[in-house]
Formats: sequence, C-alpha cells, structure tokens
Amino acid sequence: MQSAEASLGRLRTDRSDVLRVHARDSCTPVEEVMRALDDLVRTGRVVYVGVSDWPAREGDRWAAIEDRRSTCRRTTSEVL
Repeated sequence: MQSAEASLGRLRTDRSDVLRVHARDSCTPVEEVMRALDDLVRTGRVVYVGVSDWPAREGDRWAAIEDRRSTCRRTTSEVL
C-alpha cells in the first residue's frame, strides 16, 4: 500500500487507471498482494489491477483465489 501511495504521489495524482505488480516477490503471499490491490480498488485509488513477470503457476493460484473470494479481478496478466 505504501509503495502504491508513494507512486501516486510521484505521479502527482490521487488515482491510477491501471496498477500492475511486476516480478513476483516470493516472500509475500499471493493473498496479501491480492488484499492490498483490492484495498486500492475499493478506496478508488486504482481502477484496474494486473500482474506481469509472474510464474504461470502463481497466475493460476491467483485465479483460483479470485473464484473463491469476492476480490477485485485482474484485468491484465503477463505470466512466465
């Protein structure tokens, strides 16, 4: 969340149309990343979310979690 807020500040805006998470951080659980992105969408800071440079298995895991929970949906994906 802090990184997203800092990025918005550097862009001199209070919201972004698209936020993409690059290069999967293996130390942070997928669920935690999803919660943070969902919070940004729900607060109106971001409209669409996505990932890039993530392993395909993590993209599959993300999709399975989306199916079970009512979180924001990825609108863009580039998986390895």
